Amino acid sequence: MPNLQAENSHLATVCSSCGSFLQQRIENLDLFSCSWKILERPASGFRTVALARHKNYIILLSALAGFAFIFAWFWMVKGGDHATNLINVLAAGLALGPAIGILVILVASAGITLAGRVLGLRVRLRDAYAIAAYGSVPLILTSLLFLPIEIMSFGIYFFTSNPSPYSMRPFSYVTLLGLDGVFALWSLILVIVGTHVLFGRVG
Repeated sequence: MPNLQAENSHLATVCSSCGSFLQQRIENLDLFSCSWKILERPASGFRTVALARHKNYIILLSALAGFAFIFAWFWMVKGGDHATNLINVLAAGLALGPAIGILVILVASAGITLAGRVLGLRVRLRDAYAIAAYGSVPLILTSLLFLPIEIMSFGIYFFTSNPSPYSMRPFSYVTLLGLDGVFALWSLILVIVGTHVLFGRVG
């Protein structure tokens, strides 16, 4: 086989010079199997995401991640101190969450793309967005698993400073916050791994 010396991206499926197939083309992503693969084998999972022709579910994932972002923000600024009841806090979170998630993931993916360009790599914004969106799966799990428990345990007081939720149930409060922190760190690590895969440093 002649050596054409063509320069191809590590994610290219077809040679830019001769048109021959370099690696298996992936058409679509399955949400659940791909998410599980990323949690179980991050480098392999993110390579699948990067190679996929259609980046399925990335808008959905980023919108769902927005609930974790917005309710974390409400907790940090003690939004419950400025709301008349829990319904208002929940309504604001449900209304703003999807847009906030899409915006945050877009900003993160723009940062990844810019970092790649600085390093002289050809990184598409769409690929970076998919990496950031699928990397947010642990954050989405916090909204599904822990946020309902936090709300049922503390109500609006989870988002207030007076009284502090710590003064009500210190062990539960610290445990839930600790789990939130672990899952947030997990998401950050996944995005870093995915970025390395996108840059051709892993996998």
